[in-house]
Amino acid sequence: MSLPNTAPATPRALDLQIRTRLAGQPDWLAEMLVGGEDPRNGHLCADLMAPGGLDAVLRLFGENHEGAARPAVSSLWSQHYFALLCLPLIAAALPHDEPVAGAPEQIEMICDEIGRPVALRLCAGSPQATSWDETPLDPLLQGHLLPMVAAIARAGGISARVLWGNAAHYIEWLIGALKEQGRLSETGQRGAELFLHRLSLPDGQPNPLRDAIHYQGLPPAPECRSRKTCCLRYLLPNVPTCGTLCPRPEIRARALG
Repeated sequence: MSLPNTAPATPRALDLQIRTRLAGQPDWLAEMLVGGEDPRNGHLCADLMAPGGLDAVLRLFGENHEGAARPAVSSLWSQHYFALLCLPLIAAALPHDEPVAGAPEQIEMICDEIGRPVALRLCAGSPQATSWDETPLDPLLQGHLLPMVAAIARAGGISARVLWGNAAHYIEWLIGALKEQGRLSETGQRGAELFLHRLSLPDGQPNPLRDAIHYQGLPPAPECRSRKTCCLRYLLPNVPTCGTLCPRPEIRARALG
């Protein structure tokens, strides 16, 4: 089956801003982004969030995992989505102590022939000043992650806790990498810690990222890192599990050998 798509957008100043901020960081971050010269059609993220907006793309993606439970398929799709959204945009925000535009009206998600997200296109006009309450990542959280998690949960029949675990995996890992590389100022480090660990969001609702990723034992080595909620990959035939990251004891045990 085919998906209804929007036409490619013309590259604008917003794309240039992000690429400039990613200069000097690993090339693979910028490679997640494409410009208007890319001939592939994209799905405006705001459209995906609308009622019924994810139905076709999740149906197509599910055809590549025939027989698998819809929640597991939706979880895997969200992992691709959150990696493309969170990794380059957060890497462009935290080291500069400034937010980047992450509004769903400004972003297109490009999917391949099986409906899997493979690239991000920033398609809005000039970047605008963005205010935030507590951390420079709050606009991305409030304006994009919260409504997209709700949309995937609704369309995929999946718990929002699973989806927040998927997003938190990439966010927590990237923040750790930025710290190790010395890219974060003291302000950036405080903002990152607050973003992940505060009890509640500025509007008072519980922070869905808190404790989504934790460490079982000290020191915090990679094999100690695990999710609070299983991502359901183990339910998908021919898809590797997440190994030691999985909270299921039998899967962790196999991964640890």
